[in-house]
Amino acid sequence: MTKRFWATLLSLATFGFVLVMASCADQNPVGSMLNIEQPDAIHYTRSFDADYAKIIAGEVPDFTERYNSAIIDQNGGSLYVSGNMLLVPRGAVSGPTKFEIQLAPDGSIGAELTATAVGSDVRNDVGHAGFRRPLTLIFTYAYANNVPDQPELMRVAWRKDDGTLEVQPSYVDTHHKMVYGQIYHFTPYIVIAPS
Repeated sequence: MTKRFWATLLSLATFGFVLVMASCADQNPVGSMLNIEQPDAIHYTRSFDADYAKIIAGEVPDFTERYNSAIIDQNGGSLYVSGNMLLVPRGAVSGPTKFEIQLAPDGSIGAELTATAVGSDVRNDVGHAGFRRPLTLIFTYAYANNVPDQPELMRVAWRKDDGTLEVQPSYVDTHHKMVYGQIYHFTPYIVIAPS
């Protein structure tokens, strides 16, 4: 079987898993999942100082995509690229918005995101201003080459322009090798772990 076949199969399996998780909620899959009072519920934590962190790295295989975009409106939706996903809950934006995700070019597990109102001349106007409800950014670390011995300690972090990192509320699914982060605006995000 070809590499492309296996990449497609992995992509479909990951997408299916996220859709199943989202279907457990009423109208807002992300917000509802966060409020469920069950032992297996997703509980986001920050837990460590990003000043003492290492960046998780690993190249996405050449046969996979590195960019995707979609128009998502006030009803919510999702955007998927190479095992990574952005979940936009209902009510996060007020109207049709072009969401874009570009995987990090430097080998880190991360992405740059933009959200631009349809018809706007200002790129990332919605993403820069922030969202009405938090979005969920999901990174796969299946291709990472420096996963810590305790992968549950990994976190999604905002990579600021000055090089500093700010840990976002995060959750790690070690079974499916995914790191979930709650985000409120768009900027570059990466996956980090305590060093």
